[in-house]
Amino acid sequence: MGLLYGCTNTADTLFKNRHKLEYVHVRKKEEVFVLLNKTDVNCRPTISSVYGDCTACAVYLEYLNPEEIDKTFTMLQEYMSINARISCFFSIKKQHLTIQDWIKKLKKFPIAGLHVQKSNREPNSHYYMITGILKVPNPIVNTYNAWNTEYPKNHDNNNVTKINKLNKEFDLETF
Repeated sequence: MGLLYGCTNTADTLFKNRHKLEYVHVRKKEEVFVLLNKTDVNCRPTISSVYGDCTACAVYLEYLNPEEIDKTFTMLQEYMSINARISCFFSIKKQHLTIQDWIKKLKKFPIAGLHVQKSNREPNSHYYMITGILKVPNPIVNTYNAWNTEYPKNHDNNNVTKINKLNKEFDLETF
């Protein structure tokens, strides 16, 4: 995989074949980016590592359409799951009139801190930022071991039993 730690060429190939992808892995010094090119969506998610946290990443989602959220976020979760990632920051700029549709579709996924804020870069526009952290509550890789086999058929990345139990203990947000 393109992200540092827990990645193998075998997992890379299996993921690529599963989603019929072509993607580019770019390494600049210690920065690593993964560009997922899926032919049936307009968006080309670009995933990058988060410095200092091998369980997190960030994704750039320019050109994502609301009807592509399910495919794209499911693919991101699968990628994160076999890459030992449990948190992925995202921020999407959208016009005020479309925000409700976006929120409705995004709420199908476990997203921590989902919120909307006026774009500070364009204070006189109708653009707002939809921001959150996509979670993988039940990742396949739970150790420093690299993934190198086919994706399990019935694995549920969104099983929130363990994360909800832990968060209730600390009186935090549950999914």
